[in-house]
Amino acid sequence: MKNNTDVPFYDFDADGFDFAIDQNHDAYINLYELVSEMLLSDGELLKFYILKKYKEREGKVAKQDRPKIEEDFIQEFFILSKIQGISTAVTIFNRQTLVAIATIIESMLDEFFLCIFCSSPEKMYDYIQADDEGKVRGKIDIKEVINSPSRTELLLSLAKQASSKVMQGEFKSTVKRLKKLTIGEEFSKDLLEKISKLNKIRNEIVHELNNIEIVFDDVEKAFETAFELVEYLKQVAKRLEIPVSEISPNDEKES
Repeated sequence: MKNNTDVPFYDFDADGFDFAIDQNHDAYINLYELVSEMLLSDGELLKFYILKKYKEREGKVAKQDRPKIEEDFIQEFFILSKIQGISTAVTIFNRQTLVAIATIIESMLDEFFLCIFCSSPEKMYDYIQADDEGKVRGKIDIKEVINSPSRTELLLSLAKQASSKVMQGEFKSTVKRLKKLTIGEEFSKDLLEKISKLNKIRNEIVHELNNIEIVFDDVEKAFETAFELVEYLKQVAKRLEIPVSEISPNDEKES
């Protein structure tokens, strides 16, 4: 952090993002395990009726049990429909969870850019524009200066504008800007590729209504990517002297 009292203080909320990711992951696992148990139970019941039907075809059912054949068929059809319905719900839930993870990652990057600009206002130059067409960079409207209560609040407002600008356009462009603004930091190519891929799938689901199949392992990998990114940004923030909000080992012991 620069030794300037006018520079707005904005810390990277690492523990907040850790909590959000962890909370979503716990909810996903708990519901997934519950649904898996339901599918297993219904699957065993379905096998029972199928086996019973097979015995009926082989003539191995007592005469007094034959009136129940129609009832058994209805039960089998009901259970099969229920399994198919739950399976469809799981597929949709997987897609929605992946979208939620990608949204958390976008929020994480947006805040990280804001922290960069608050810590080093000079880095805002390319992302502040005085006109709607973006032809005049590094300039602001005089009205914004006059109406701002203080220099600190003005810089914070500009930092938010710059952060929003950085996040616009294709996600791969955002990744390039991240590398440019943290020059000297070696970002993991594998990590950047993973978050770019995750964002691409998220856009396909949200904007293109793509019914892409997302399975349990895909969701788990997305959570791993989110946890990896928050840890990575935390370390980068410390090296760039950006304040980081995180739970210390002592706090964890006390809790």
